[in-house]
Amino acid sequence: GPMSKDSYGRSIPKNAHSTINLDYHSSSLETICNKGLELFDLIVNADFLIRKISLTLNNVVKNDTIKKIKEPSLFADIEQKENKNFIKEEKLQKARLAIVHKYGKKSIFKASSLENGLKINSQIGGHNA
Repeated sequence: GPMSKDSYGRSIPKNAHSTINLDYHSSSLETICNKGLELFDLIVNADFLIRKISLTLNNVVKNDTIKKIKEPSLFADIEQKENKNFIKEEKLQKARLAIVHKYGKKSIFKASSLENGLKINSQIGGHNA
């Protein structure tokens, strides 16, 4: 792949930079994560170790400011299912925020974080801290 020089003059793999856009406005964590993973799979070379990942969200607007434009659609059933999933996910996000607000930011974490072999549990500030 493309190479570049670091500050010491050594040849290193060139940094990966890219952007991706959502197809529509969304506050769905699942939609945002899927797009992020799609971008990750596109630009990351699996042969190299990853040192740092930076993620930036641009053009963020409040949910109430988005105009709800209804157009006739041939895919009404699909849209209704997506809307139900969105409402369910929104309720889940509100419940998570309520728990975190009441019990603190370390009160909720994913069970996958407890798998053996992961270093975060034993590091300073990890789940066992």
